[in-house]
Amino acid sequence: MTVGVDRSAVETALCGGGLGCPVAGCGGRLAPWGWARARGVRGEGDQVRLRPRRSVCVGCRRTQVLLPASVLLRRADAVTVIGAALLAKAGGWGHRRVAARLGRPASTVRGWLRRITAVADRVLAVLAAVVVSGGRLRGPDGPDLLPGWGPGSNTSWLWAGGL
Repeated sequence: MTVGVDRSAVETALCGGGLGCPVAGCGGRLAPWGWARARGVRGEGDQVRLRPRRSVCVGCRRTQVLLPASVLLRRADAVTVIGAALLAKAGGWGHRRVAARLGRPASTVRGWLRRITAVADRVLAVLAAVVVSGGRLRGPDGPDLLPGWGPGSNTSWLWAGGL
């Protein structure tokens, strides 16, 4: 679950009961519950070691791994690297050329591009809703996009500061 970029702000929110459970209908709050396994994240030239925070909902008792906004779930590369690939593709580059430029395997880049193609309709719908709402979806009182993801939920609450 993506929560923010500032580790200390996320920790403060987690310890203070400021992170809501993303499980639809739960309404509970997340509490600290150790750490997830360490993993490497490849940036634009370096690899960073990341050990994400783990939390547990005091209501439904489900656990969540809290990921910084700089990484994506189940991806070994940073958001900036994947974003650069998407921008290059939008500029007309093929996956092999993008892979060579980024120093990544062609199959990896092809996988990113296929995935964004598969979810493009949903991404565009969210972006269109952001434009129509004047950016309010990023605020703490924006409408629910998915069950359990709305006012007081993790993503909206931490982005309210305009980060």
